[in-house]
Amino acid sequence: MKMNVIKIILLTIIALLLSGILFVLLTKYKFDYIKFGGSEKLLKEESYDINKKKIIVNTYAAEVEIKESKDELIHIELYGEKETDYIIEENDNLKIEDKSKHNICIGFCFTNRHIVVYLPNDYISELELKTISGDVTSEIDFVNKATIDTTSGDVKLKGNEEININTVSGDIEMENATKIDLGTTSGDIKIDSLNLESDSSINTISGCIKISETNDIYIDTHTVSGDVKIEHNNRHADIDLKINTTSGDIRIKN
Repeated sequence: MKMNVIKIILLTIIALLLSGILFVLLTKYKFDYIKFGGSEKLLKEESYDINKKKIIVNTYAAEVEIKESKDELIHIELYGEKETDYIIEENDNLKIEDKSKHNICIGFCFTNRHIVVYLPNDYISELELKTISGDVTSEIDFVNKATIDTTSGDVKLKGNEEININTVSGDIEMENATKIDLGTTSGDIKIDSLNLESDSSINTISGCIKISETNDIYIDTHTVSGDVKIEHNNRHADIDLKINTTSGDIRIKN
């Protein structure tokens, strides 16, 4: 009897330790989610005129892709299992909402959905994306402004005039922008080049920052438990880029 009690205690301790390790891994690192839940299919295709003040996409465990439209219309494609997963609202804005919040995503996603938005080259309005457990990727240059908020999802963009991104457990990768406001928790930031025209900011917790090229700006850095390497820095420049990091390195060529 005594041996059985000891075994139960040991098994309980081991189970708690494994649960703790799994929790740390899932909250500290971004995993590519393994998806289950049936075959993905095209549920709906819609087209809209370009005169929308804002395109809003709110998703739960659905990936979002931005692609170039081949005509002067905005097109959307909704993929998944049930058409009722999505709600589309059209007025001055175009809003796409994923309502299927019953799906489970803890390292493994019991869903298989994504949203594709096709934008014309001359679309000059605002794009607002919010995702949980879904990546955001864009194959085109945004013309005006993009605001993106993700949890457990990576963001990969080409460029924009103004980009505002906040991620939790997700990396940011982008090519260019004239103004940025970026924030990550447990995510790295990689920028190919910056040509800033306005004061900007980057804030990271447990994430590294790498910028390959900038225009003539002053980079004001503050780090906790991180190294800083900036090749050139003009303290008298008209434009400031403020960078704050906790447990993350900064590498910049400018």
